[in-house]
Amino acid sequence: MEALPLVKKLLADDEKCLISVRAGFVDNGKKISKYLVVVNRSGDKAVLIFSTTQVPCSEISQLSVMETIPINKEFSYKQESEVLVEISNNQKRLRFDLSASQTVALCKELKQAKETVAHVVGFGLPSSFSWLDKYTNKALEKNLFETDVFDPLKYMNIEDNGKKEPVKDDTELCTHASRVDASSRLQVEHKPRNRSPVVYTRKGAGSGPNSRSASPALLHPANSNSKLKNFSDLARSNDSLNETFDTFKNDTMDSYSQKLTPRENMVSHLMMDCEDEYTNIQKVKVFCGTWNVNGQSPTVSIHTWLASDPEPPDIYAVGFQELDLSKEAFIFSESPKEGEWLQMVTSCLHPKAKYKKVKLIRLVGVMLIIFVTKELSPFVKYIDADYVATGIMGLLGNKGGVAVRMTIHNTSLCFINSHLAAHQEEFERRNQDYRDIVSRLRFRQFLPHLTMHDHEVIFWIGDLNYRLSEIDINDVKKYIDSKVYSKLFPYDQLYKQLGKSDVFKGFTEGDISFRPTYKYDTGTDNWDSSEKCRAPAWCDRILWNGSAVCQSCYRSHNELKISDHKPVSSIFDVGLKVVDEEKSKKVYEDIMKRLDRIENEYLPQVKIDIAELNFGEVKFYESKKQKVVVSNTGQGIVEFEFIKKLNGNSYCKPWLKITPYKAFIKQDGMQEVELEVYVDEETVSELNSHEDKIEDILVLHLIGGKDCFISF
Repeated sequence: MEALPLVKKLLADDEKCLISVRAGFVDNGKKISKYLVVVNRSGDKAVLIFSTTQVPCSEISQLSVMETIPINKEFSYKQESEVLVEISNNQKRLRFDLSASQTVALCKELKQAKETVAHVVGFGLPSSFSWLDKYTNKALEKNLFETDVFDPLKYMNIEDNGKKEPVKDDTELCTHASRVDASSRLQVEHKPRNRSPVVYTRKGAGSGPNSRSASPALLHPANSNSKLKNFSDLARSNDSLNETFDTFKNDTMDSYSQKLTPRENMVSHLMMDCEDEYTNIQKVKVFCGTWNVNGQSPTVSIHTWLASDPEPPDIYAVGFQELDLSKEAFIFSESPKEGEWLQMVTSCLHPKAKYKKVKLIRLVGVMLIIFVTKELSPFVKYIDADYVATGIMGLLGNKGGVAVRMTIHNTSLCFINSHLAAHQEEFERRNQDYRDIVSRLRFRQFLPHLTMHDHEVIFWIGDLNYRLSEIDINDVKKYIDSKVYSKLFPYDQLYKQLGKSDVFKGFTEGDISFRPTYKYDTGTDNWDSSEKCRAPAWCDRILWNGSAVCQSCYRSHNELKISDHKPVSSIFDVGLKVVDEEKSKKVYEDIMKRLDRIENEYLPQVKIDIAELNFGEVKFYESKKQKVVVSNTGQGIVEFEFIKKLNGNSYCKPWLKITPYKAFIKQDGMQEVELEVYVDEETVSELNSHEDKIEDILVLHLIGGKDCFISF
């Protein structure tokens, strides 16, 4: 093919191109031309994905490496059809459209490469893919704690080889105005629910790698000059500077992280446990607003929606659905409606405050914009965004969700805007859309990737499309005219589920005291008079999850009539945790002294209440769960995790889910571990053919201690 000679010129002398094919990178129904190249270097094989500025490609300058994927034990591929191939590892999943002949040739090469990997791993031969670094400009930073002479865990038989594992940031990240200094580049560690992505570092005069008199602080991802973006052209993430409006500086980054030592993990966990001792609560006002604009342009001012309160909010989360209904919106990333509505929103924010745009993300017609006041902006960190398409075939972006997460002071917040499946009878489809968004949403700036549940405060807004069912439309209108809304709540599909199912589990919705927001004749306050004559419904909702949240109002704005929906807004008082540096320094030093004292006593020991489980008869698409209690019987904190068995590919089989798979347990504490068996279409064939059984032996590894086993 035409790019093969050019690709060979870009490779090093000891790197051999095994195959090069042109493919369409498939994301949300759109195809972007790429070149897939399988490269061999001294037995190590990898897939290099090249972007091109011109098709066919005629010059080397038109080629650039978009992504590198090592073919190792985490690598997998799947031929989904004669022309569709999926390539994935534990961090990403990419789909490509090829010709039938190219699909056969590529899959043949990938199969041989995987067989080679299995052979090498079977003999315990290590593979190094550091030769790929030159294509992605990876530059790992030195671990600031690497030379620290104080190590309270040094007698715990813990292996710490100082290796540093890079984390790829696939998203476009915006930072505050002052760029993070290279000396501040550290990692954000995995943490339990309701914890900010924080660990500790040292700062202040005289602090350094060997200083103890340092305080905990939030960690910053590392900067890089890579131009790789994970967002497809269809899902836009925008932080660009508006000519007349202040915003955060925008840098496209790859972040790389170092693996924390056991000691760092321990101190981080203890610091979070003592968080109340060194943080104060600062109240801020959060405005959440959602509006399905039915593809309309902003022909009227929206200040009555965004700035109807006497006092300005500190944070704005403004969500739109059906921003652009044109066919072009499904094909091209650009939409004039995005700029029109962004300009209208920025011009109608509260006049008593100045705001900075933190993030804008759009998936076709679903758009979310986050603003904070200029005064609050210096304390906003770790901004990231992601999207999940749940439309046609679960791929297109006509339905789905977009999300933005950030940390302000020491509190993590997540905002989600979604447009779920339409039509009254599609009740379960909406529920599944919610589950898909929650399960697939990942903030990839962090290692491990953060999910929605890894945040202390969550706001979910959007056109959730839940309807009033099992009630006559005339009765609905009668209760609305009488303003007896409580009579309708038992028929509301979302209201019936809150607190009673897994749908929006843990979320709260305020009391509804306004008319249903759908469906109106455009330009009026009259209910739908079309042939379909849809029943009124509260499609547009605002929910939240978090203990430090208090809702002060929940309302609709009927004066805005350009759409068949009415906009909805809510104001919340949210408590943010602000670190007191002096107190945190004192807590940090106390923790270090405690670790000194337990240095020679620390040996992890646990007791498992049930070592043998029996799930009984397991049926297709039916979940079965059992719980195991792990009790800490040792003299200090225990960290455990389930690990892979010798020659295993994962710590558990694909039909088993373990929650949590790793955790800390305080002294004399306990941790419930849930084991869920769920057989779906991907795992049922091997079980039915007896190639696999509902049997396994799980290895529970204690960091610095022995292994325990759970069998079933």
